[in-house]
Amino acid sequence: MSTTACSHRNQNGLGEMAWTDTEGKSLVDQEKITASVASVLNNFSEEIESHPYIVNSIRKMQETSLSRASEDWERLKRLEAVGHTDSVEEQQLKSEITINSDMVLDENGLLSDALKGRTNVEMFDDILARSPCTKGVKLNACTALVAAAQRYQAIRSVAITNTDAVQLLLKQNSLRQKIIQTHIESYGGTRWRPAGR
Repeated sequence: MSTTACSHRNQNGLGEMAWTDTEGKSLVDQEKITASVASVLNNFSEEIESHPYIVNSIRKMQETSLSRASEDWERLKRLEAVGHTDSVEEQQLKSEITINSDMVLDENGLLSDALKGRTNVEMFDDILARSPCTKGVKLNACTALVAAAQRYQAIRSVAITNTDAVQLLLKQNSLRQKIIQTHIESYGGTRWRPAGR
């Protein structure tokens, strides 16, 4: 797992952006902090570069999962309407509905990093603006930070766009997910017992 800005803060138990503060620090400490910022910034850029279209990919997967769950629910209702309860087909349909719903929830988890993209961009913008490298301090690590900042600028708009796209996707799918979840609750389906009771 790569180290994002958020995970860096959490791992060190520091307040937001405290680990980037060079104010009043020695040149040695400023070198270390600047090198660390360059490394974290490169990791963030690499994540975006590796999966620039992750939201579109997950949108397609979720559309497939939600459509299948809805179609299977309609088939299940038709079976129950003609009295085919407790049949193998009924159990299979219930399982498929639950499994497809769980897939959507898992895919929502994959979107968590993209959802934080705009926040991370705002944070990195502030970090770069406060960097000693922008204030004329001569540090060896400034070379690495300048290169990392150029790489970051190339993916900055992608991170923001992905955040907006995730928010829209979650909003669009919210009602469909709730309806399917209500169906699953009606027969007691769970991840471990997808066909329910």
